[in-house]
Amino acid sequence: MAEIVGGDLYHLWTVSEVHLPRIASVFYGAGGIMGLPSTDLYIPASDSGSLLPPVSGVENAWYAFRAELQSLMIEMGDVVMEAAQGVRHATEIFNQVDAANGRTILDAYMETDHDPRDVAANPPAPDDPDRPRRPTAS
Repeated sequence: MAEIVGGDLYHLWTVSEVHLPRIASVFYGAGGIMGLPSTDLYIPASDSGSLLPPVSGVENAWYAFRAELQSLMIEMGDVVMEAAQGVRHATEIFNQVDAANGRTILDAYMETDHDPRDVAANPPAPDDPDRPRRPTAS
């Protein structure tokens, strides 16, 4: 069995709390964008500047396709967040098993090597646009 040290646990913590949530945020953001109204299918009406509605068959196909893409993006965000939860759980289990040593290795490593001021090395703040926000499917 491989030896697990504080640095390994710290890297697992950053994966579960920092990197994977930011990746999920990208998928959730894409899913949210997919739910926005679209005028891409509308065509300009000659010189009047107004838009003509698209052909209904194309429009219906586009909305069905867009709904599938939106669902896929949101589901991918969910999968990434579940992976983060799995990594977090594994890290916590190791800490619980190691608790007999008094202090957890992760806590000791974070006290010496973790910079709480480094934005890229910490979880997104509640008001941070990178914080994962699961959109609702439209």
